[in-house]
Amino acid sequence: MEATTEINPAEIYVTLKEPIAGKMSLHELGIKEEDLRLNKGVLKLVIDLNGFHDFPFFKVPTFEFRYEQETSESHWQCDYNDHTILDRIDHHGRSTILLLKRSELTLFENRQDNKLVIIAKFKEPAHILGNKSFIHLYN
Repeated sequence: MEATTEINPAEIYVTLKEPIAGKMSLHELGIKEEDLRLNKGVLKLVIDLNGFHDFPFFKVPTFEFRYEQETSESHWQCDYNDHTILDRIDHHGRSTILLLKRSELTLFENRQDNKLVIIAKFKEPAHILGNKSFIHLYN
């Protein structure tokens, strides 16, 4: 396993043991399906990048979230090392794709501690499909 996952009442915390090249599903990161049933309509996903400051990011770091059901409007925020790098509203649909700017990730990167935090707020309960949802951070 290239990651360890800790499930807390308010968040899912994933620690990468090494940079993962290419796409990796949320299931492959160790996140279980029941952890992605958002009864309160809120997701907080923290990815601890373990200070991988010398490993190149993918040209467009991407998060893709697919839902079991059609969802109405949702709000997405992505913070990297306490800097908001994405803040957007996604209108109804069965998926959300977050495209991050590699230049912003590089700008706010630290040598020791690098955390990427994604917060999603839905207007109703939602269920993210872990086997069809992916992250792609590194080359």
